[in-house]
Amino acid sequence: MKKSRQIDLTPDELEGLMHRLDAGTLTAEDHEILKAIIEAFLTLNQAVRDKDGKINKLLRMIFGVKTEKADKVLPSESKSEAGTEKDGEKAEDSWEDADDKPKGHGRNGTSAYAGAEKVTVPYTELKPGDDCPECPNGKVYPWTPGTVVRFTGGTPIQAKVWELEKLRCNLCGEIFTAELPEEAGTEKYDETACAMVPLLRYGSGMPLNRLEQLQESMGNPLPASTQWDIAEKTANRIYPVYYELMRQAAHGDIIHNDDTTIKILELLNKEEDGRKGTFTTGILSVMDDRKIVLFRTGRQHAGENMTDLLNLRHGELGPPIQMCDGLSRNTS
Repeated sequence: MKKSRQIDLTPDELEGLMHRLDAGTLTAEDHEILKAIIEAFLTLNQAVRDKDGKINKLLRMIFGVKTEKADKVLPSESKSEAGTEKDGEKAEDSWEDADDKPKGHGRNGTSAYAGAEKVTVPYTELKPGDDCPECPNGKVYPWTPGTVVRFTGGTPIQAKVWELEKLRCNLCGEIFTAELPEEAGTEKYDETACAMVPLLRYGSGMPLNRLEQLQESMGNPLPASTQWDIAEKTANRIYPVYYELMRQAAHGDIIHNDDTTIKILELLNKEEDGRKGTFTTGILSVMDDRKIVLFRTGRQHAGENMTDLLNLRHGELGPPIQMCDGLSRNTS
């Protein structure tokens, strides 16, 4: 991939270039700048299409190699002066004490909020192509939008009540009910609610009773028994995904496995095939740059679960590298 040329332009120089472009009075230097911009765009476009492209490599190609910061090479006096100026500029914008802030714990940029709802706020007084109100000959054009992040609180599982208007005839008594909008869906618990409950329980370790208390206190009750029904219904839907993950994990180059005991109320004091204990086996399969994590709970030990997994492995493949402790029941 060709390395793009690096051209540094100030905002005033960019505005001048846009003005000359609109007026059709581009200079030879302007042509070189536009060529560099096109080259940078082509470089970025190619990197996005290239699955093996690395972000750091792309940044070095466009912006050059990052040099040392001034505060690393300047004397301590200069650093203290610069720090004083920066602290003064940020004092009004920050509600935290900068001296107490540990390094590496700065604010998240807006790009970190991938799951946030995006709301576009138009500038109502001007539109692209209008005359600039601050200068006689300039025109305004789209620029990088400003961003402001606002947080709101709420329950993990939100409820919405749809009130359907009803009309009744005073003579025949017939009742007419408004149609439920399409966006209301057909299920009481949609796919997002069905995914959030098991994620909170098994992904974040929130007990069902604790989530029930939180939902109740926020005015959106969701009993623990209902949560379990939702989680079980969701699990039944994704069994094909689990079986496919098992098939993929069986072909890993390195497989880690280990056991931990677990109590299952239904199986307590019950004996099956001479066994009373119950175990959860954790399996981590590594294949190239992919990792698959599986959990199996029941009477079987880790080695027996490994046997079931390796039965799905292609016969032409050699045995994988197994990582486990020296306990005999961990081996297949």
